[in-house]
This record gives sequence, C-alpha cells and structure tokens, in this order.
Amino acid sequence: MITLANKFSLRPLLVYLGRGDFRLRLLVFIILMAISTVGMPELVKAAKHGVMVSPQRVIFEGRNRSAQIRVVNSSDQPCKFRVELVHIAMDATGRMREIKEPLAAQKNVEKMLRFSPRQISLKPKEAQTIRLMARRPAGVVDGEYRVHLSLVPVPPDPSSSDALEAEQVEKKTSVNIDMMIGVTLPVFIRFGDLAAGVTASNLVLHEGENPFVNLDLNRTGNCSVATDIELYLSSPAGGDETRVGRVSGAAVYYPALLRTVKIPLSVPAGFRFAGKRLKAVLKDHEDTNHPVFSSKIFAFRE
Repeated sequence: MITLANKFSLRPLLVYLGRGDFRLRLLVFIILMAISTVGMPELVKAAKHGVMVSPQRVIFEGRNRSAQIRVVNSSDQPCKFRVELVHIAMDATGRMREIKEPLAAQKNVEKMLRFSPRQISLKPKEAQTIRLMARRPAGVVDGEYRVHLSLVPVPPDPSSSDALEAEQVEKKTSVNIDMMIGVTLPVFIRFGDLAAGVTASNLVLHEGENPFVNLDLNRTGNCSVATDIELYLSSPAGGDETRVGRVSGAAVYYPALLRTVKIPLSVPAGFRFAGKRLKAVLKDHEDTNHPVFSSKIFAFRE
C-alpha cells in the first residue's frame, strides 16, 4: 500500500484527529483515508525488484485444465529465469520453507502438471507467457494437490561477451543478482467435490506508533483457502464503521488448520482503542464476487 503520507507529513492533522468526539474523528479520518490512500496490487512490490508475475496463484479445478502466467521484466536490464517446480510448506506464522522430501501424494503432482518454457529471457520491459496444462493420471484419488512454480534468477553469462567487456559484465552481474528476486507462486490441482472455509479468533492488539493486530485464521474443509481480511472499527454503541485494516489473499494451505496473520492498522496518531470494537470480516479471495466466509467482533475493554 502506498500513501501520500510517504511524501507529505500528515502527522499534525492526525494528532488533531486524535482529539474530540469519537464519531467525528472517524468521519473525518475516513475522508482523509479516501484521499490519501491508494491501494496497490502486490505485483507493484515485485516490480521494484525487476519482475511482475500475474496471476499470483493458479487453480485447476472442474473442467479448467489449462492456464497462463504472464511474466514482465519491469526493469531497465535484461534478465533470465529458470522455471522449475518446488514443494513448499507453510507454518502457523505464514512462513514458507522448501520441502526436500515431500509426501508421495504431493510428489505425484509433478506428473500431473506440464509447463513451457523451462527458461525465459526478457529484455527490459519485455513480457513472456508461461503455459501450464494439468491432467489426471490413472489411479489418482480425489483431493487437492499443490506444488509451487518457481522463477529462479539466472545471472548473465560472462562468456557471451568479448574480453574487452568482461570486466563490465562482471560488475553488472553482481548488480543484476541483487536486483532480481526469485518469484514463487502456488499451483493447485483439485479433483472431486472440495470446499473450504475460514473463521477468525484470538485477536491480539499491539498499540504504539505503528499499531497492528495479530489474528488467527482457522481453516475448515478439505482444501486450501485464501481470504481477504477487512477490519472495521466502531464504538460500543455500534453505528458507523470505519475500515482500518486490510490484507488481501491470506492463505492457509491444506492440511494446515491454523495461521496467524499480522494486520497493520490505519488510525490517527495516539488513537485509543479502549472501549472500541473491531470487526473482522473474512471474504473469499478466489471467488470474483468475494462472498463473506465469516465475521467476528472483538471488543476492547475500557
């Protein structure tokens, strides 16, 4: 998320909003957020490192057995990536780690997925498409199978330049390695009647200069789930609600049942949460209509 606060100081106004009637502060603050906050896709973050990838996840289910991934070199330097499959597990904090010895059921997913090309070279501002196809081999039981498609940066080859340019190539190589960040995105292959849901619990508030909450996501069902989390602040009497936090596409990968998510809060400086209520609304990230999975209200004591 990029805000005008990154360029202009809003602190005097925010301090002013920290005083006075609660409902008036919320009204003025929501107007402030509307004009000063611009929500940006996660792709923008990747662009800073030289590559944009879309979509951020691929799901094969029903009759959908083909997909495309668009890779864009947003930098001013040529780059090269090796495309490969890796197995990754998520822990309760959302951290990812590569699994060297995956379970047999997950390892079989490599036989279900075909993709091309295996390596891509992109000039500055150039784009290329990776094509994927999924199939169901005989004997595969219903369920969700997950693997991750990884774009691994390949440094420039000094041997491709003549001797006069060798030193320059060596210097550029170190720069390009720092600039290029590998990209990994999940690929789900689902067979059968699968469904998942998610609920919120155990909200922990951390106040201070940059307030945030930790919120537990509890997955239900027989497949992975991705949810958009929205946090709304209100007074004990209810009434108007102001959205003060949002996270897009927080995932809990099957078979994990729990994940804790950190959500920054956009509130005026010095804001007091005592006596207020925070409602967490969890929406389906994968459904274009974004129906609500569940919601829950957390109250803060006076």
